[in-house]
Amino acid sequence: IKIKRGKLIIIPTPNYCGLQYDYRQRPGFIDINRSFPIIKNGKSGSINNKLIVKYIKESKPDFILDFHEAFYFHRRNPTSFGSYLITNKECSSEVKRVAHKCKLNVNKIVKEYYKKWDITNNIPTEEGSLRYYAKLNNIDYLLIETVGQRKMEKIQTRIKINLNIIKIAMKSFN
Repeated sequence: IKIKRGKLIIIPTPNYCGLQYDYRQRPGFIDINRSFPIIKNGKSGSINNKLIVKYIKESKPDFILDFHEAFYFHRRNPTSFGSYLITNKECSSEVKRVAHKCKLNVNKIVKEYYKKWDITNNIPTEEGSLRYYAKLNNIDYLLIETVGQRKMEKIQTRIKINLNIIKIAMKSFN
């Protein structure tokens, strides 16, 4: 990935323990996906979130790509968010355009109908999520839900999809 201007920041594995144990919560039963501040200048619920929030405040990003791994494909199981690009209802036209480009491009890679990607803004924005925090602070945000839990999708496929999405987003903002 070549960056012409600005910078790409990747925070790999913010929930390392969760990844190792295939469990959403980190030790102490803290869900880092629901531990971001719920009011401006509020406190984070975990050290992981505190460090991420500090970094966001210092770096002042124009756009956040947030990668998650769902347990199944949403077209086969409506209780899962896998293969979704999730925006906030109030997102900018730029986020909508990036999401649309990502969907079209990723769906060229995906062969099986039930694994095809869609865009939604109809999923409630949970208080304490990074999505909620971005909305609270007027930062453009796109949530990418691959299907990685329970090893439903091969890691090579998820990497290919995620890199594709990063490239599209970077081209859109450069």
